Amino acid sequence: MIPTRLAAAAALLGAAVVALALPTVARAEPTASTIVTLRAGDPARAIAALERAHGFRAEHRYTSSVRGFSARLSARQRDALRSDPLVASVHDDQAVRLVTPVAVSRRADVPTGVRRIGGGAAAASVAVAVIDTGIDLRHPALNASSGVNCIAGKRRTSPAQDDHGHGTHVAGTIGAKPGSGVAGVAPGTKLYAVKVLDASGMGSVAQVICGIDWVTANAKRLGIAVANLSFGGPGTSDRDCGVTSGDPLHEAICRSSEAGVTYVVAAGNDGVDLAGAVPASYPEVLTVTAISDSDGRAGGDGRAPSCMAGERDDAPATFSNYATRVADLSHTVAAPGVCITSTWPGGRTNTISGTSMATPHATAVVALCISSGRCSRDPDRAIRTVIADAQRHATEANGYEGYDDMRSVRRYGPLVWTVTVRRSPR
Repeated sequence: MIPTRLAAAAALLGAAVVALALPTVARAEPTASTIVTLRAGDPARAIAALERAHGFRAEHRYTSSVRGFSARLSARQRDALRSDPLVASVHDDQAVRLVTPVAVSRRADVPTGVRRIGGGAAAASVAVAVIDTGIDLRHPALNASSGVNCIAGKRRTSPAQDDHGHGTHVAGTIGAKPGSGVAGVAPGTKLYAVKVLDASGMGSVAQVICGIDWVTANAKRLGIAVANLSFGGPGTSDRDCGVTSGDPLHEAICRSSEAGVTYVVAAGNDGVDLAGAVPASYPEVLTVTAISDSDGRAGGDGRAPSCMAGERDDAPATFSNYATRVADLSHTVAAPGVCITSTWPGGRTNTISGTSMATPHATAVVALCISSGRCSRDPDRAIRTVIADAQRHATEANGYEGYDDMRSVRRYGPLVWTVTVRRSPR
């Protein structure tokens, strides 16, 4: 018989041994959203093979604008993918945000911006993709359909319905139907909602590429010739479609442009050189700055805009980004962006300001130009034609020639003009 004190010690030792024998619960490795591009081959088969080999699940799969995917990956998985022969590159995902409107009002004024650039008379025969917060698909003034919803957890399972308002406002400036009180530049134009930003106006590069990929894959089938991007973030262009800098967003836009889609993007609302913003600085896009117009007419003799202090008629908007380099000015135009009234979710209207509001004016002009045959379906040639039309119309009689501030070397580009609608604004 073992003595009591010895038995107790043995029991404790046995308990310790048992405790040491229990398996250790491993802590989950932290993960981060990551964009991966692939080498040549079938992307679907490559993604499936990589999922099996490295133990992850792809969130977005890209087959048309770039070849690759996005997924939440650990540092160990990212390192393993960098050395995998199927993988071309691995990139950390980045946040993107709306080019935030700088003033909000619930007034439903008749929009002056449409009249200022000679729009409002005809629909475009080509469709436009609004890559944004979605569109209010039930708004009676809009000819809108759901394209794709790229918000995490909802992709392809729910319509691209706008739960913010920004995308609906953009859509109305492009194509709100006559009789709605806020007729667009190209009223009645077919619009496709591509939801890449959530209810707070936030998203990621992975989600934006998801939207671009959908547009690229469906452009020919649905007749989409133009895409509107009214958001952005900090960054610079390598002027090499992202190859040198490893920028997957730039690569996606370049490949989508090669497929025949013209991208029109906001310059930004920070009052700085657009050379430090993307996608505004990409040379393959038409970048849009904002001017202030209060009366829908040239001449600079209108009153100060009613919804926003500090602005004046027929002048660059104080918040608008601008170009300082010839290379950036070569793909930049101006459009009305102060106190712009347009559609809003719930069948309503809203008045807000920003280069986000200027951009859809130019988007509609590009769509009308392509519809008329005046502009080529080749994006580079279409952009050059639209800028040339704007330059021809940018005379002293039409406000400020080129909307440039020569004292501070700020260039805002010529005011975009709807040549296909051959009438002067009232």
